[in-house]
Amino acid sequence: MERRIYISRDEEITERYKKMARKAEEVQRLWRPEPGDRVICKRDIYLRDVGELKEGEVTMILDVEDSVLYVGEVSRVTCYPECIVVPLAECEKEDFIWLPTQEQLQRLVLGPWQAKLHRIHAWFMTEAYERGEHFVSSMTELWLAFVMWDNLHKVWDDEREEWVDKYG
Repeated sequence: MERRIYISRDEEITERYKKMARKAEEVQRLWRPEPGDRVICKRDIYLRDVGELKEGEVTMILDVEDSVLYVGEVSRVTCYPECIVVPLAECEKEDFIWLPTQEQLQRLVLGPWQAKLHRIHAWFMTEAYERGEHFVSSMTELWLAFVMWDNLHKVWDDEREEWVDKYG
């Protein structure tokens, strides 16, 4: 069974979603850091007075000033209904992989909400038919997969653990 980290009441981060986000280079290039963004550390980061965030751990952007990102430790014990995050380190964008939320992913799809809904429904029915109904295991995986398909015609290959051109 896959380990899940609950960041809020509504969203979860699966290990598969972390891999998908890491490999979605086109989506990563669109990231403009904002307070509240969820990220994965690309390296160990020293946190004042409490130790380190290890490479691969999930944390949150607390503040952004110029190109400096202030991050903190996400307390997994106190994440209901909201997480408690303590600012403990100053970093740069290049130190992280962005884990976009469902809402952030929806903003990457162009068009009015009715058109988005129509397109994702048609796409989901086709993908579910071709790949099986369990080709995604969370709403964030679903929306990231749709963003990659809608913008780039790429699909997630679980065996290779990368995005591949569906027609290539």
